[in-house]
Amino acid sequence: MDDSSGGIAMAAITLQSVMLQTLVADGVLTLEAALQLVDRAKDTFIFAAEGEIPDPAKAAALTCLANVRDGLVAMFGEATPQAEPSEPT
Repeated sequence: MDDSSGGIAMAAITLQSVMLQTLVADGVLTLEAALQLVDRAKDTFIFAAEGEIPDPAKAAALTCLANVRDGLVAMFGEATPQAEPSEPT
């Protein structure tokens, strides 16, 4: 990934993270619903990326999603147990 692509990816994940934080803070979403969204995004990515994305890029994306989840928990409280990945519907 070149610098431009990395910058675009960082901006996108930052925007999405801040949006989730704001929705939880404003009471639009519960913390549990926001965490479920992040978990669903991770599960969907895992299944969509199967054999399509190089391992380093896959690891970076999963780390970013884990950091979004951890940030929500740090801001708003305890995490609920993560469900095992299931095929998206």
